[in-house]
Amino acid sequence: MNKIRKDIIWILSILSYIGCIIIYPSLPKEIPIHWNVAWEIDNWADKKYIFLIGLFPFIILLIFDDYIRFKHNIGNNKKQIKVKNILKSITALLMILLNWITVAAAFELDVNIKLLIPFVIGSIFIFIGNYMPALKSNYFMGIRNPWTLSNDMVWRKTHKAGGYMFIVIGFLMVLMGFLQRNMINIAVFAVLMISIIGINLYSYLIYRKTK
Repeated sequence: MNKIRKDIIWILSILSYIGCIIIYPSLPKEIPIHWNVAWEIDNWADKKYIFLIGLFPFIILLIFDDYIRFKHNIGNNKKQIKVKNILKSITALLMILLNWITVAAAFELDVNIKLLIPFVIGSIFIFIGNYMPALKSNYFMGIRNPWTLSNDMVWRKTHKAGGYMFIVIGFLMVLMGFLQRNMINIAVFAVLMISIIGINLYSYLIYRKTK
């Protein structure tokens, strides 16, 4: 099953890049490359950048490949490998989706980015949150700081709390997409920043208790 999924992701990435090559002559001179917190385009670039954007899925697939397994302490743990493979597939698919959202926006097609992007990213956060407690200590995936990496108990407790945090943030992002209010967007990003600081502080406090 993993082999089939891997082949499908590679095929989709190749087809997506071929699509970029085919559609390139029809693209406007400039394409959007950045959206602000209100999901409005605020930066443009030469249409040649579509070839760079089209490479992102391949970069993700290569980064997540066996190099990570053997060089970042993931080892042969089945849960670790499963999380890595699913996360690799989802991230590559997200890159393909963003590639074609860029194309759609360049052609000014009626794509509800304010709903689509928060929904997709929020769903990924929820997925990661569900698997986060299963992660064993490693140097690539998870909440990595000096305290979690130096103590397995700190790692476990931090990732259990971090799992809940990711799920809550994921649901908030999905809600943000449906409500489509600028103040809610800002509030969700503020919660995200506070949560990142908070979970690292939490791991530090747990670490202090072990001393």
